[in-house]
Amino acid sequence: MSDDDLLAAWRAAWGGESRGWDFSDLAGRVGTASPPWSYDDLAREALRASRTAVDLGTGGGEWLLGVRDAWPAELHATEGWAPNVPVATAALAPYGVTVRTYDGEAGDPLPYGDASLDLVLARHEAYGEDEVLRVLRPGGRLLTQQVDGHEMDDLAGWFGGGAPYPEVTLAALRGRARAAGLVVDRGEDWSGPIRFADVTAMLGYLSRMPWQLPKGFTVDAHADTLLALHRAGPVVATVRRFLLDARRP
Repeated sequence: MSDDDLLAAWRAAWGGESRGWDFSDLAGRVGTASPPWSYDDLAREALRASRTAVDLGTGGGEWLLGVRDAWPAELHATEGWAPNVPVATAALAPYGVTVRTYDGEAGDPLPYGDASLDLVLARHEAYGEDEVLRVLRPGGRLLTQQVDGHEMDDLAGWFGGGAPYPEVTLAALRGRARAAGLVVDRGEDWSGPIRFADVTAMLGYLSRMPWQLPKGFTVDAHADTLLALHRAGPVVATVRRFLLDARRP
């Protein structure tokens, strides 16, 4: 394939439409190691022990539907990225789950009443600790798995960028949780490799999370770097995760 053909394919991969958090089109082309804990298993356990729960940052609803066997009697969901809201609504509305807009990074209040929830799940989503404390009932639980703010900072560095959210670390979120009045029962972090079969797969993956690359990234502006990565073979970068399990006393 010529360089021009490669660049055309990469522009298409980078400019594709958002599809929530469904990566099925990249099956077999992106592989990542897993943390030593299973967030799915922990979330199922917490959901089964709850009467009311919310999934913050539900994406397109795919993950939440994947744990449907553990849903409590009353379940809510939020999403803060506009392109994902209609995707999540279409996926979850048939099951009676209302998706509300909530942007934790903007400091939005959670759209739920005081002491109205047993469980707040936040899988890779920002949230305000004071708001989480407010909506949890006494004894209620916050279970969150976060992407560390240094996620794929090695990859971003190839294009002149750095850590997208350097303030997002286990130490920082644990400190904020305690300052808000939550009791932290568990905190654990981990890093491991993510492997892309080729540059097309890498760009297709990152198109769902463009903040991982420098603002204003375009294929043409970084053509030389992309072509060099292509010639070097599979692309390997570093993913980072942490787990925080806390409760309202």
